[in-house]
Amino acid sequence: MKKKTKMKIVIFSIIYLLGLYIAITSISTSTDKVQVFSKTFKGIEYSNATQEYEVKELTFEGDFRNHLIGKSTFKGEIVYDGFSYRSDFKIKDGYSKWIIDQGKGLSSLPSLGLLYTDDGLESVTLLIFNKDNNWTSDTGLIFSGNALTRDEARGLTVENIKDNGDAVKKW
Repeated sequence: MKKKTKMKIVIFSIIYLLGLYIAITSISTSTDKVQVFSKTFKGIEYSNATQEYEVKELTFEGDFRNHLIGKSTFKGEIVYDGFSYRSDFKIKDGYSKWIIDQGKGLSSLPSLGLLYTDDGLESVTLLIFNKDNNWTSDTGLIFSGNALTRDEARGLTVENIKDNGDAVKKW
């Protein structure tokens, strides 16, 4: 094969791959829908240390974008136990761990905790930080919703954090 022919094939291949990349990335951005997201999860706050539990709500108010390719995103406020927390996080591959950063939030409390959810924000588990900004499986509080009973909340917690090895080891 001549050198010119090989060069044409290489150039054509590069142009083809570049075009394919542009087509795929434009699909993901053109089909993404930003939706105003307002959802309240009714669930159970409990601890592994006791059998006690409390019915609570966790509310998301903001913009939610469920990307066709890549990470889903939420930007807005999360309201829990009477306090508002500004939040901006990404969700990838169904289950993720994200710290809800309240450092720039609306109150002076430490961060709320670690959030585990699915891509579509259909269920949530929140490992609630103590005053020292940490959580332990022995004494830490957990919120899972939507759940109506403690057993249902525990099952949802296991489901939501099962793909995160670090959390499962701690829990």
